[in-house]
Amino acid sequence: NELKNEIKSIARLQHETDRLKAKINCNTALEVNTDILRMLKGLHLEVETLKEKLLVSESNVRLGEELKMNLGEDLKEKEQLLRKREK
Repeated sequence: NELKNEIKSIARLQHETDRLKAKINCNTALEVNTDILRMLKGLHLEVETLKEKLLVSESNVRLGEELKMNLGEDLKEKEQLLRKREK
């Protein structure tokens, strides 16, 4: 009878041990997922920052092209004025 009780007790402990192992595995997976989520949020912020920098760069390029065109037009006008004066 005592042997049966011991066997039942061991089986119960084994079951509890397995349950705790599963819980630990679940908690570990949750921690890993939380870490991954934190990293993804960080990457998302980096991507947003890079997008903003890219937009600023594109805007600067456009402004530079406009300035170049305006300077080119001003130069042409000045050349025309100089030619008129020379005549």
